[in-house]
Amino acid sequence: MAGLAAARPAVDARGGWLTVIPGNPIAAYEAPRGCRFAGRCGFVEDRCRDGRVALQPVASGHARCVRTEELRAARGAR
Repeated sequence: MAGLAAARPAVDARGGWLTVIPGNPIAAYEAPRGCRFAGRCGFVEDRCRDGRVALQPVASGHARCVRTEELRAARGAR
């Protein structure tokens, strides 16, 4: 969640570089048992790979991250 949020461009700013997320996107048939983003996440833990991750509410929608609340608190709940 944090990696994707950091890579999102700001609508009120021009220019500058976007944050790069390492690795390559995977096809749906390559999806692992747990978090689909675990292989590219800088905050991955063993529990991220344990099984299907439930949707968690975030400011403007939802995220499938077992660390949603922890990472939101670390970023100042943006």
